Amino acid sequence: MQLINLGILAHVDAGKTTTVEQILYQFGGLRALGSVDKGNTQTDFLPVERERGISVASASVTLQTDKVKINIIDTPGHADFTGEVERALSVLDGVVLVVSAAEGIQSQTERFWKALREMNLPTIIFLNKIDRAGCEPAFVLQNLIEKFSPKIIPINNYKNAGSLDVCAESCNLSDDSILELCENDEHLMDSLDKLESSLIRQAKEGIVFPLIYGAAATSVGINFLVDAISTYLPSASPLSEGEPVGRVYKVEHDKAIGKIAHVRLYEGTLRNRDTVTIFRPGAESFQTKITQIRKVSGSKKDDVGLFYGNEIAAVCGMTGVRAGDMIGRELQRLSNSIATPLFSVQISGEAGKESQLLQAMSELSDEDPLMNYDWNKEERELNIRIMGKI
Repeated sequence: MQLINLGILAHVDAGKTTTVEQILYQFGGLRALGSVDKGNTQTDFLPVERERGISVASASVTLQTDKVKINIIDTPGHADFTGEVERALSVLDGVVLVVSAAEGIQSQTERFWKALREMNLPTIIFLNKIDRAGCEPAFVLQNLIEKFSPKIIPINNYKNAGSLDVCAESCNLSDDSILELCENDEHLMDSLDKLESSLIRQAKEGIVFPLIYGAAATSVGINFLVDAISTYLPSASPLSEGEPVGRVYKVEHDKAIGKIAHVRLYEGTLRNRDTVTIFRPGAESFQTKITQIRKVSGSKKDDVGLFYGNEIAAVCGMTGVRAGDMIGRELQRLSNSIATPLFSVQISGEAGKESQLLQAMSELSDEDPLMNYDWNKEERELNIRIMGKI
């Protein structure tokens, strides 16, 4: 069975969360589609997300068929929460980058693309909203090729863009796409009957980037996207041998059970009551104990007791852990190429409750280490560094 740890990225309002809903529905993971406007999607379940209609934290969902299991991490689109995206990127096998055919390339799209190429993450582009009046899919594709890469290869086509009658359809690879494939596969010049196998190999290696036209709101092109995910992105196999090695990409606090660390395990297994060693750049390693392991899918959490290498799960009870920590041994450090705090803000609490405020800021810093805070005891001033006003 294929196992894919998949990230969904997009500039805000490109239709990312709706695309996730459609993927889950097409794979059979949902009985009915949720709506961002109605506040009932699988990955935007926090009260603030449903109130504002935006993603503010990464969220995991899992779907499984007879042939493939996919752990999807839906990430925020606003620049203010780029730290969430950066940490998620470090645990993924592949990415779907959603781009709006109406708005085209935007600032976050460029930041994400640069980070994806630095990390050489295999990427599928979903050119969304081809049903939007005034959209220009052909112009946006040309812009993507000129600004991002000539190795972006459309694998489907469309009719009646910008109307309610829009549809997606199969197509043959263009001459330009064939030439791009041949540049990286000299054997294709002699035998073009291996085009599809070469495209699959090059896409999985992050050499070329399949593009799918579609409109998530009306399900157009979603079948092509679902097929592309299982065809053109690399898969991993669950591993159970050896000592556990993994990375914490997200930390949250639960009122009932305390700290929950979301972990991508690369090797070995983790079980309830295991003791693990935590590594953090610039700090001494320490040991902590696991009390519970949960499989997370949206707001649903199931106790599973253990999980294997190349899987993703939520681990409870690891005292002192923070986002970005490594389990078992030190791994490659994150690039910090797209997440840099831009604002310094002074905050204050009620008189006599400074210690409670500092404790709260410490917990928030565990969730987002980029949000540095500085307490000036003499002036009794607390300053924090954040990404943006939202």
